[in-house]
Amino acid sequence: KLKQDFIMSEIRVESVKSIPLYSVVPLINHISYDSWLLRVSLFFSTEEIRQMVYVDFTDIIGFRVLDNGNLVEFWNDDCPNGWLWEVSDGGWFDLEKQREGFVTGYVEKDLLTEYLVIGTDDCISILSSSTPKITTVNTLL
Repeated sequence: KLKQDFIMSEIRVESVKSIPLYSVVPLINHISYDSWLLRVSLFFSTEEIRQMVYVDFTDIIGFRVLDNGNLVEFWNDDCPNGWLWEVSDGGWFDLEKQREGFVTGYVEKDLLTEYLVIGTDDCISILSSSTPKITTVNTLL
């Protein structure tokens, strides 16, 4: 039986505070990618709110979608509020850096940002060298 040991640094995340509907966790409704743009469509629904938000990422190095149950290392008493996090240590980038073939791992970490979009069922990790653009769609009835 083969065993792989991954050395993960301590997880450090910070919530992006300048986002709409900061305290509501959305449903990740749709994801589209065309080599230039990754668009994440989020649906926010509470008794008072029914809202769509688009989060557009450019300059994508990679992204992955996982059921949030597969990211249990992030869910603890120290995790921040909000649905968009910047991951500075211990995330997907650091995990991928353990692979010899991950050539982006040789790039200075300051040249890219790892984001984590939190959804009710799924989460998306994004490696990008640009800040995401967030667009709020008019309130749905």
